[in-house]
Amino acid sequence: MSTADITPANNDAAPLTGLKVLFWLLGAFAVICVANFALIGYSLTTFTGETQPKSYAVGLDFNKTLEQVAAQHARGLSVRGSVTSPLARTVDIKSLYRDSEGTSMAALTVTAAFSRPTHEGYDFEQELSNRGDGAYGAQISTPLSGVWNVRLTALQDGAPPYILDYRVIVK
Repeated sequence: MSTADITPANNDAAPLTGLKVLFWLLGAFAVICVANFALIGYSLTTFTGETQPKSYAVGLDFNKTLEQVAAQHARGLSVRGSVTSPLARTVDIKSLYRDSEGTSMAALTVTAAFSRPTHEGYDFEQELSNRGDGAYGAQISTPLSGVWNVRLTALQDGAPPYILDYRVIVK
């Protein structure tokens, strides 16, 4: 057995110094900071997620909302409704209103308020037609497909509004 002199193949490489390590370390942090600032800038210019103005104040008034819901149930109305999307960018709304004695409610003004949970600027309202015997409905075209929130509001002279909320996926 013979012993051989083992030497590195490339002696021309510059040695690793403390200054090189510092530059590599600072460069890595600089890349991370640039990426973070880019993401912060993007997040500040996109959708905020806030679906109504003054959402904090509305949250504080949630007990009033619960009282309104209890008053709505105390009226004893029987309401059945459906919101479907049978065709592309079309919503079919049907609702049936009965009072506490089971009598049809024909003197209502029923509106459907459409809003998108993720896009601003496409909200609209449409009044539903009275189809007789307490039935109201409409077939409404939407400007976009996707998820829509639909709030049906039934108004009767002197009575608080009756509100139903739906979420529909429009084809």
